[in-house]
Amino acid sequence: MPDTPPIHPLNAVLCVDDDPAFTDLTRRFLEQLGDCRVDTAASAEEALDKLQNGSFAAIVSDYQMPGMNGIDLLRTVRGSGSQIPFILFTGMDGTEIIAEAMYCGADSFLQKNGGSLKEKISSLSDSIREAIERRDNGEDSEDLYWQIFNNSSDSIFVHRFSPEGTHGALVEVNNTACQRLGYSRNELRSMGISQILQSLDHLPAVRKDLQESGYSTYESVHITKDGHAFPNDINAHLCTLNNETVVISTARDITEQKEVEERLKRYEQNLQTIIDSANFGIVIIGSDGFIKRINRSALRMAGYERPEEVVGSICHKTLWPDELGRHPPLDPGQVVDHSEHILFTKNGEEIPITQSVSPITLNDETVYLVQFIDRSDMVAAEMALREIEQAYRNALENATDLIQSVSPDGRFLFVNRSWLDTLGYTEDEVADLTLSDIIAPESLDHCMKTFQNIMQGGPISTVEAAFCAKDGRKILVEGSVNCILENGHPVITRGFFRDVTERKRAEQKIRHLNHVLHAIRDVTAITAREKDPYNLIRESCETLVQRRGYTMAGIALLEGVISDGPTIVTSGCSGESIHMLGGFLEGEMTPCIKTAMEEGGVIVIDEGAEPCAGCPHLGQSLPYGSLITKLTHEGNLFGIMIASMPPEFVSEPEEQELFSEVARDLAFALYSLDLEGRTQYHDALLEANKKLNILSGITRHDILNQVTALSGYLEILTFRLPGDPEVLKLIDRLKVLTSTIQRQISFTKDYQDMGVNDPLWQDVRSVVERAASGTHRLNGIDIDVDIGPLEILADAMLEKVFFNLIDNAIRHGGEVTEIRVRFHEKGERGVLVIEDNGSGIHPEMKARLFLRGSGKNTGYGLFLSREILGITGMIIEETGEEGNGARFEIEIPPGVYRRPSIIPPQNHQTSCSRESMRSGSLHRSEG
Repeated sequence: MPDTPPIHPLNAVLCVDDDPAFTDLTRRFLEQLGDCRVDTAASAEEALDKLQNGSFAAIVSDYQMPGMNGIDLLRTVRGSGSQIPFILFTGMDGTEIIAEAMYCGADSFLQKNGGSLKEKISSLSDSIREAIERRDNGEDSEDLYWQIFNNSSDSIFVHRFSPEGTHGALVEVNNTACQRLGYSRNELRSMGISQILQSLDHLPAVRKDLQESGYSTYESVHITKDGHAFPNDINAHLCTLNNETVVISTARDITEQKEVEERLKRYEQNLQTIIDSANFGIVIIGSDGFIKRINRSALRMAGYERPEEVVGSICHKTLWPDELGRHPPLDPGQVVDHSEHILFTKNGEEIPITQSVSPITLNDETVYLVQFIDRSDMVAAEMALREIEQAYRNALENATDLIQSVSPDGRFLFVNRSWLDTLGYTEDEVADLTLSDIIAPESLDHCMKTFQNIMQGGPISTVEAAFCAKDGRKILVEGSVNCILENGHPVITRGFFRDVTERKRAEQKIRHLNHVLHAIRDVTAITAREKDPYNLIRESCETLVQRRGYTMAGIALLEGVISDGPTIVTSGCSGESIHMLGGFLEGEMTPCIKTAMEEGGVIVIDEGAEPCAGCPHLGQSLPYGSLITKLTHEGNLFGIMIASMPPEFVSEPEEQELFSEVARDLAFALYSLDLEGRTQYHDALLEANKKLNILSGITRHDILNQVTALSGYLEILTFRLPGDPEVLKLIDRLKVLTSTIQRQISFTKDYQDMGVNDPLWQDVRSVVERAASGTHRLNGIDIDVDIGPLEILADAMLEKVFFNLIDNAIRHGGEVTEIRVRFHEKGERGVLVIEDNGSGIHPEMKARLFLRGSGKNTGYGLFLSREILGITGMIIEETGEEGNGARFEIEIPPGVYRRPSIIPPQNHQTSCSRESMRSGSLHRSEG
């Protein structure tokens, strides 16, 4: 049962949000808690339509939505005269949004973020009920917003903003602004915003931000009435109030923040001064072993002149070459405290030293402070060491990290100020605590084992734990712990921790994206070197699992990509995932695979994704999410790719884009390998054709010689057998057959180079002219070419096509007086028309017109013409009507024809008479 009185059941609430899942949850909770009816709208525009057609007691709206936002909706509702209760329920933060909502007449403002959803909806239900009651009782919500406005801890300024981008007079300010500046509200209302600024140099950049994006964040110094200056962090927001463009700015006093930054800077300078002024050697080494700082005394002892000669080098390679295995910066677990060592100088000399090593925190990083002296200066050095230890203790006290020293029995021997402030204890209370008192239960077992391991001389490691403050708060920390040993026995452990709660998610994401980049690099290397498609896919899948952080990677390739059959390559895949990939190859696609194939892009597979709802395969991959996409390049589909990973990454845009990039790289590699194979096949085919042409030429020459000899013998028989008519008749038939063989063998010479060389871009008009010039039987026939500038990509024997078409018109067209060549476009394809005004072609002849051996001459002309055109995808057919002339249409695919940008001169004609061509005339005209 709800704890608060329900909303009246007759009250209908309109919930406006572009997130359908959140809208549905809000509706369900409100109807359960508020006992009311809830209607929903996915946009402000839809909400306005519902307001016109229905009656509602209140409106709950998100702020940030596509198109009209929540405040624009509020402004429109109030502009219509409606005073319906309006609650802004959004995940956006910012005082300026609250202020703008106040000016526009909102009744309440609630944030979605923080706390459980049920608690948020319960608060929303209370706000709706209270807003309805206030409206029913005639109360105004303006007082509520004035309280929010005036009780804000930040200064709020509302000032005019001209179309030219100038900052105008102040319209309104809150109490905090008046108190900080020392002016009354009326005084500030009579001033311009620039009158409270120390400098106006930043205003042009602010103006540009406001005009381009509607908001700006910057730092500015405000001047109080008595002349005092103090820094502020400003968040400015451009909006419209009462049909006027204004800027709502929130100003946060950052004086204390600046003072802290300055103190830290002075602390850093003082620390460097202490280090440089010490008369003994000091070196600061990072946890990776690289030297970060060195003082003058250490440089002098080691024989170097400048810090740059040492800083950035590895300590074991520069100052302590023989110390590997016995030096804490590179050998966790080792302790150095007033122990004897050897320092190597620049020229190779060995200096006996006594040194101590202590971990400290510098710039949020655990480093090692190495202090050493010449043994001959022991007395003076011990005094200096005490001084530096005191300075070090001061540094620990003032450090922002949580620092603690613990005895072997778990009692606290030292904690610094940050430790006390963070956990909320006093120094007296710490004396009664043990280590287990401040560790959260879930971290206790791990931390105590780590503590025992360190005291037994185990290696130093990074510790992650949850501390419990005095008031019960859990504080997530990360740091390091070391142990000081005396005579092999633990004396004290020291821990250095920092609060990492807010940074944990960001660091996790960075690490994950690092894995992504490494995987992409490795996959790219594989695609560059691997020429076998199967090995390429197999190694890529293995790399994605081993280096990428994927729990599974699988690829299904279609038939013919690698072998004659389909192929599945996986790494880390479950049987269910393999079943999904196999289903794709068999045509039984899951909804996610079907969506990937139809829509493209990367498809997300998890509990909340569409179309995963109800899919039987979903439960097999939990608690992991998956991404799936198709492998395609240049319109070639190779297969699909799927990978699983932790669910917190699966919806990240960067994750999806990088997954898509890997898929694109693999698809391109498969395409390149396929193209390389096709190129090798093409080259081999061309070489074979050239060899066949040589053989064909030799064979044709020999056959023609034999046919010529056969013709000669037939002539001799004719002379020697003059009296036998039957024999002479048979000899004549043999002569005809011999002539046919000779003509057909000679005909093959013209076409032996067809398809041997790559297609060329050829000017159609020039090709037609050459074909017509090669026909010596035009006999006055006009050839009219009206095609405009046109080039087509065709085999070098394109001229033979037009020669055959013109020759056929002359041979078989009867009384042909004109041959026309025209061009037009049909959709994306071009159509080249060659027609004459002769007798046309009989319908029965059309069916076998382009068949081999059809026709009255060689029988190969039109057959080979079709083959020549087909090399580049062109299609020829005869579409004329008998009695109206022959009409041949050549259909040209997209990309196989083009219109040159340079157009030949207009109305140019070339006439071919008997004197020029001995056959007819050729007309050229521009269409």
